[in-house]
Amino acid sequence: MPNLIELAIPGFVLLMAMEAIADSIMRRDLYEVKDAAASITMGLGNVAVNLVAKTMQLAIFGLIYRFRIFNLGYQWWVWLMLFFCDEFSYYLVSSRQPCRRSACSTSSGFIRSWYARWGRSNG
Repeated sequence: MPNLIELAIPGFVLLMAMEAIADSIMRRDLYEVKDAAASITMGLGNVAVNLVAKTMQLAIFGLIYRFRIFNLGYQWWVWLMLFFCDEFSYYLVSSRQPCRRSACSTSSGFIRSWYARWGRSNG
């Protein structure tokens, strides 16, 4: 899934430029450079923090992979098994803590949360 923040940055810049141009044409003094600078700084800070976090994750996963016990390979059944293991792990988390954000991000987590909200009241 693409990072939506990075894809939206050009839109933010375009909209801020349109706001500045419209403000200068209308002469209403609604546009403030401080607000724009704060928004841009917050956005770039978010991207920088995510970059550092993902770099650390990649380094840790690389280290863990170096000391792996066995190699599963890339056969179709491995992907199927890992899919169900991932779904089951979210099921275990969501059964203890009702519908955390990460627990509802999978397909079965979404279905369980939808049924918990709507299925019981309608049937």
